Amino acid sequence: RIPPLHVCARMEFNMQDNDGGTPEQLRVDALTQAAQATLKKDGDTAVQLWVKCCALSRIIFGDAHVELARCHIELASVYLELKGFWEQSLSHAVKGRDILLLVEKHVTSHDTRLLALYHNSWASCTIGRALMMCDQLKEAGASLRDAELMCTECGKIISCSYSGPSPRADGNDDSTHPHIVTMVTVARLEEDIACALARLSFKQNNYELAGRYFTKAVDHHISHHGNSSEGLIVLLQELARAEGYCKNYSAAAKALSTALDISQLTHGEESEGVAYICRTLASIRLMSTKDALMSLEDGDVTTHVTISELSTEDAAEVEQLLRRAEGIMCSLLGEEHCEAIECKVRSIYGGHLVLHEH
Repeated sequence: RIPPLHVCARMEFNMQDNDGGTPEQLRVDALTQAAQATLKKDGDTAVQLWVKCCALSRIIFGDAHVELARCHIELASVYLELKGFWEQSLSHAVKGRDILLLVEKHVTSHDTRLLALYHNSWASCTIGRALMMCDQLKEAGASLRDAELMCTECGKIISCSYSGPSPRADGNDDSTHPHIVTMVTVARLEEDIACALARLSFKQNNYELAGRYFTKAVDHHISHHGNSSEGLIVLLQELARAEGYCKNYSAAAKALSTALDISQLTHGEESEGVAYICRTLASIRLMSTKDALMSLEDGDVTTHVTISELSTEDAAEVEQLLRRAEGIMCSLLGEEHCEAIECKVRSIYGGHLVLHEH
């Protein structure tokens, strides 16, 4: 009788000269190092280490285990977020999802069923994001909506029916690298899914739906990071952009004002990010003028209203924002730099400001 593949792999491993220890010991080290490299955004190292984690997990657990699926999904996320390689990301995310389908056929444990559902949602989210990168928007939407439904179901299971200790992502009580599934981890995944759906909606010119999903992402982010987190800056700018396209200028200005406060707190008063937000907020203030002419040109929202057409109070605010942006960019880059010149021109003439994707 031929033993299973993972048993053969272990036998081959044991026959080699492995001074580093058993597969279990090596896996512990590899998981720790892979997580650290991912946090440091060291893409090349993270890829190598997650590949190693996949190999060791297959030796230890076999071909149908949640932990092996998780390592493939982690690798897919690294390829997507740190390397920008959508093809490799898609391949490993699909591999992780296929493994989870095998797990679901044989699982009887409530804990493992929940873990498989959570990781299936994560895999589907990664697949959707990878598909967006290659403009397969219809398929991306289907995958992301599946991810949303599964993640919502995870939250219901944890909050309503699960009363035991938090399950481990490897489905094994002896694991030395637990990945706990709680409402916090589910909320983080919900934020990722909401962001992806918002960006997909924006690509499809559904700005109202994009705004709703960005608002949802902001709420999830605040729930586990607080209302002054650096990660909110980009989310709020994207929310403002969606609201701007919907002509909800008050909501857009509110989001940008909050982003400006956080950016000043985290990056300092004279940072490039602060200058960019000041410029965009000035554009929104101009756009909110009742007589502003709105047009769509090459995907950008453009207004041709000038400062002179604003009320005295609004004009003073817009001019102050533009002058501040000009001062920051000139200080950072020098007066002859193209970005500084652009800010200077905008602060002098005021009008023809463009709200565009950063």
